[in-house]
Amino acid sequence: MERVITLIMISFLFLLIACSEQELLSDNGEIAKNHLIDLGYEILSIGQISQYQFNGSVLDEQIWGVQAVEREHFLNKKIDTISFEVKNHPLDDMFGTGKTMVTVFLDGESVIGGWSFPIAEEELFGAPYSLDGKTAEELQDPETKEEINIYGMESFTKIMDDSLIVLQNPLDIKLVKDSIKTAVKQPGIFDMTDPDFLIDLGVDSYFLWLDDTSGVIMNTNETHTIFILSEEYAIQIFDIVTSQN
Repeated sequence: MERVITLIMISFLFLLIACSEQELLSDNGEIAKNHLIDLGYEILSIGQISQYQFNGSVLDEQIWGVQAVEREHFLNKKIDTISFEVKNHPLDDMFGTGKTMVTVFLDGESVIGGWSFPIAEEELFGAPYSLDGKTAEELQDPETKEEINIYGMESFTKIMDDSLIVLQNPLDIKLVKDSIKTAVKQPGIFDMTDPDFLIDLGVDSYFLWLDDTSGVIMNTNETHTIFILSEEYAIQIFDIVTSQN
């Protein structure tokens, strides 16, 4: 499907005001900045810090078309917005400038999404991309849409009936992947009880033992080695799986 281009000038509504890298950010600004760094983007400059209220306009519809959260939850609510100029972004080379403008959305201290737009020598008009540079059409395409499957387990070899939880929210997917990446390997060989869950990432899969404050994972191909999740990640993953059961 062809991408719908409009005459709404995105850069006018979200004016990027370059700041010194040494300028102190608010707490939310630091949260947004660290989120972008975690995504692998290099911060070139800090832009406008403001709020935006979604009210169902044409621009709103375009922005929410590239979000993972439901628009209705934030309708008529003020969202913190923080803009940055970055590089190492998928849109960097679209117009040969090697940099991209991104705006991060926060609800309280939680990053809930954002959008991006390529930077060019001349003014550009068009619909925004997702924070990681995807169009609305790409996000809806089942062949490109990333997801994680989590199954309840009766034993190491048997999945519980009707237990599948499908994670499609990019923030939930990132959280699960980060929790695995930062889990701490434990020395020794372990003989574990039956797992609570199986996390299927597609390429890799992990058994998961989980309660409301702690978590342990084991790669299904290395069944005598365990990794301990941080308490913070364990709590968040517990909230995700219990809220969808």
